[in-house]
Amino acid sequence: MDGKRLGLEYDSDQWHSTQKQQLRDETRRTELDALGWHVISVRRTDLWGSYPALELAVGAFLCQEPRLPAAGDRRRWIGRSGWWGLPV
Repeated sequence: MDGKRLGLEYDSDQWHSTQKQQLRDETRRTELDALGWHVISVRRTDLWGSYPALELAVGAFLCQEPRLPAAGDRRRWIGRSGWWGLPV
């Protein structure tokens, strides 16, 4: 992690789909990176899809293996063990 901070930014289809909007997002994320932030862009499919890309990306940043739901189980976003099943 090297002192970096983690930010998750939800990119909705409505506000982040045009080329101009995406360029603005990229510029802002580059500026945040220079300030020590690692920003993970989150799309609707990351939250509602079946592939756990978001959990894996957060786990990789934290250098931890995320606890993923068993096949067919629903995702749990907040629970006793913390966000995404990662220990707190």
